[in-house]
Amino acid sequence: MGNFLSRLLDRRKAEAVAHEAEREQMSPAERAFDSESFEDRQADLSTAEHLGGVDPDRLLDDDEPSGH
Repeated sequence: MGNFLSRLLDRRKAEAVAHEAEREQMSPAERAFDSESFEDRQADLSTAEHLGGVDPDRLLDDDEPSGH
């Protein structure tokens, strides 16, 4: 059992190293897309459809206080 667990953990470490190397080669936009969950992307698409194709992130304005 110990040998099996060791092989499994070694494989997971190798996959993690390969994934990290792949992420380093991505553009910032690709990294943001990769880190976003499927549910978040679906919610953004649904919101954009509801708003008539407007990108929901466009409606966020982090530079100005809300005034509330």
